[in-house]
Amino acid sequence: LASAAYSLNVVLMLHRVQFNIAGREAAASQSGESAEANGEPSAAMQELISSTDFFLEKGPAMVVDATRKAVQETTSLQPETAVSTSSLSSFFKEVFQKVEKDIWADSKGSFLLPPDAAGLAKAKPFLDEARDYLESPQLLHVFRSVSNVTAERLPQELAKTGGKASALKEGTVPLATLFGGCITLGKSLFQADPDGTESAEASIRAFADQTVVSQFCEALYFQEASAKK
Repeated sequence: LASAAYSLNVVLMLHRVQFNIAGREAAASQSGESAEANGEPSAAMQELISSTDFFLEKGPAMVVDATRKAVQETTSLQPETAVSTSSLSSFFKEVFQKVEKDIWADSKGSFLLPPDAAGLAKAKPFLDEARDYLESPQLLHVFRSVSNVTAERLPQELAKTGGKASALKEGTVPLATLFGGCITLGKSLFQADPDGTESAEASIRAFADQTVVSQFCEALYFQEASAKK
């Protein structure tokens, strides 16, 4: 569950960086400010947006390994340990902090995008810019905030999966009773359902509604657009 939630947040953050760069360039092209011509920006932007596929192929395994290591370093929880929404939130926060060291620390964020050898020549300037953002302290600050919100949401969403997990709404339950709910919720994070409950749509909305995300995207889009004029 922790690795699924973390991976989804990484994908959403990559999309925000890429889409804002692409949107800025499209606006500049329409206003005649782009140095590109003859449809070249469109080809470059297609390569930029498709670069997310690299993380979708390679990233989840990285996050799973980092999460497994973080859990082993973090917890002394046993199947019979009584847990509450509060204690689970604290657990997820601690795990996410440790995962950060393997995914973001020491400029590792740039490795979430494909290397130069991947053949995305048209998008290279924009990928280089995206890598700079992924290595920035500003993005790390935003992602930490996103991770904390996710850590607070997960126990609440877990309680909605039904069965014995529902008891989390009232107090504590043995950790073992949540295993089924964790599997159900983890799968639903990457699936759509009709009403958006406990699904990717709900998580995407929770991500997008955060002020720090909006502020970061606005700074990326407008400050860079201004600098290019």
